[in-house]
Amino acid sequence: MYGALGIGSEDYDHVEVFPTRVPLKTRCVQIASNSTFHVLALLSNGKLFGWGVNDGQLGSINEETPTNLPVEIELPFRERIRSIYAGGNGHKGVSYLITEMGRIFAMGNNEFGQLGLGDKETRYQPTMLKRWATITSLSIGGHHVLALSDEERVYACGHNLYKQLGTQANMDNFYFGEVKDLRDEGVIQVCAGGFFSAALSRNGSVFLWGRSQECQCALSDNIVETPYRLKSLTRVVDIAVGWCHVIAHTDEGKTYEWGALKDGDQFTYQMVTQVPDAPKNIVKLYCGLYSSFALYN
Repeated sequence: MYGALGIGSEDYDHVEVFPTRVPLKTRCVQIASNSTFHVLALLSNGKLFGWGVNDGQLGSINEETPTNLPVEIELPFRERIRSIYAGGNGHKGVSYLITEMGRIFAMGNNEFGQLGLGDKETRYQPTMLKRWATITSLSIGGHHVLALSDEERVYACGHNLYKQLGTQANMDNFYFGEVKDLRDEGVIQVCAGGFFSAALSRNGSVFLWGRSQECQCALSDNIVETPYRLKSLTRVVDIAVGWCHVIAHTDEGKTYEWGALKDGDQFTYQMVTQVPDAPKNIVKLYCGLYSSFALYN
């Protein structure tokens, strides 16, 4: 939809049933698409391309106009990009870049301060954030962003209606603030869902906070205001989140899921449940909005 396949179809509602090669002339080394309508691709030559909806999240190319083919994004810096991130809610997309020097750039919708730049102005080109920590990874949710530092500290900015930031703030955060309840937990992975957040610690514990009306925080509470440890699950080695569901894999080879699970047009809300017949040798978990995937040996 809206050119997000990047294959040049003039029908922006085009559905492609079989895998189709995206016309990139150089080898792609990284791709980011945690959003419904836009995609980023980092090439081996260091260039960045994007396609789909562009309300700022694809940089200055075709401002506020979708593009159905990969178009190079002009970068205001020379160092190579280390990692790319794409997310957001529909047209209100957000893109983040981390360079090899550790600098962070953001662009796209900023209605709730989710770019971490201190205001609510949309950015139509990559804009550098002020350095507050050495950030190793990011995760973009519906309208909020989580950041993980090299000291295993968690930071958040953006929308906070459902307390998904976990920073104990009562309002949206326009800058990244620390999730202090996780400071001593040794967090190694963060995941931002639609309106909730998750974190995985070094000892295999899962922490959840934010909206839980669809059981995505594995509690019947509507809102979980601060990160809490999921006691029913231990020895977890990987997690992934969708819009309102979570999957987790343990070192015993077991996979679990909870939240809003979609079957056709129907949703069911469930607490932590083991996934039957899931492979034991899973290497990495992934989630779409309402889907789950696993890479295994």
